[in-house]
Amino acid sequence: MSSEEQTINRLKQFKDYKQLSFTKMGKALGIDQRTFNYYFEGRRVPACVLEKALQVYPELSAEWLMRGEGDMLREDDTEKASTESLLDRIEALEVNNHALRLAIEALTKKE
Repeated sequence: MSSEEQTINRLKQFKDYKQLSFTKMGKALGIDQRTFNYYFEGRRVPACVLEKALQVYPELSAEWLMRGEGDMLREDDTEKASTESLLDRIEALEVNNHALRLAIEALTKKE
């Protein structure tokens, strides 16, 4: 199987993963259904279509689509940053919680 056929197969896998019809995915990429179906019949998919797919579906990994390397979905940098921010916030709340417990203990002992 040629690398172009492999790329087409990976694009099909992504389409199936997203549960998209050929019509819906073609529309999202700005391609009429007839032309889009033509690509999936084993014909060559132009680079501009692959680029558009990566723009329209930012979760789609370019490495996976073009080379078959890595995971189909890429880790979103903003999601990673958001997770790290939440973890930092949790840590700060735990420190604050500990300080409040110590203060409560001190007040309880005075009584």
